[in-house]
Amino acid sequence: MEKLLNADEVSTFADELQSPTLTNAYSELLSHTPVARAEANSPFAKLGALVMPKVVEFGEILFGEKLNWQIKEIWVNVLESCGRQAIHTHANSFISGVVYLTPAHTLRFSIRLVSAAGALTCVPSFARAHLVDTRLGDFYGGALHPLTEFQQILPWIALAVLAAFQEPQRARWITPAFPAALLAGALAALILPEPPFALALGLALVAVTGLAVAAAAHVPLAILLGITVLTELLHGYQNGATMVASTDRFLFLCGMTTVGYVVITLATGSAVAFLHGVGAWRAIALRAGGSWVAAVGIMVLGLHLVTPR
Repeated sequence: MEKLLNADEVSTFADELQSPTLTNAYSELLSHTPVARAEANSPFAKLGALVMPKVVEFGEILFGEKLNWQIKEIWVNVLESCGRQAIHTHANSFISGVVYLTPAHTLRFSIRLVSAAGALTCVPSFARAHLVDTRLGDFYGGALHPLTEFQQILPWIALAVLAAFQEPQRARWITPAFPAALLAGALAALILPEPPFALALGLALVAVTGLAVAAAAHVPLAILLGITVLTELLHGYQNGATMVASTDRFLFLCGMTTVGYVVITLATGSAVAFLHGVGAWRAIALRAGGSWVAAVGIMVLGLHLVTPR
């Protein structure tokens, strides 16, 4: 809806919400204030009171009855032109909302689906209405987070296919290496700043993995494990960087590591079974898929390198 806040209220929020911001893990052009509870900050409490009737109304559409909703977390994002927010999830979140305090580009409606969409103006935004916590909410959040990001799940599948092209004795080594590197990367996010080359390196690894699949390359075990570990250290860092103060880190990391192990094990096993089926077309199909992965990686890497920052 439009005009939730009038001009005076917008000005008041802009004046009162002058707190230090934190740089987003994915884009230097996106920053946010520390996460807070709505009742802990007077401007947030006022905004929460205005938004809550809309949350209740939408919740009734979702569940068919009026429920008692609670705004668990709230903060302000400042998104500069060409900034972006990666696709992500919030543990135990049923409704997420954004209140724009400044004019925004019409592509804002695509930002949750296409992380590259984003010639956006400076956009402070409010977010996140949640139901009261459930015990394992952060476990599910950690498990779902990598599965909802195309830039993570695509390399996972590519790594599984690359492993399938190796001998089974070598392919099985990525099963323990993959989740271990994923966990190590997430733990590193808790204590280390993100390397400035992380995004470029991740895209380069996607391209390399895709090219290796397209060539049906039989690579040495050390190279296979090196690609796997580097890729998952980066993915683990990206997932770990999304944890906020209220996140149960143990549950989140357990969910993320578990889903990583399950996905890579099932994907590798499925790729091996598919590759060893009857018909030469099977290898050709997988190699064609690898060429598309390589093309995506090279294209996005090129865009990243030429985009001014």
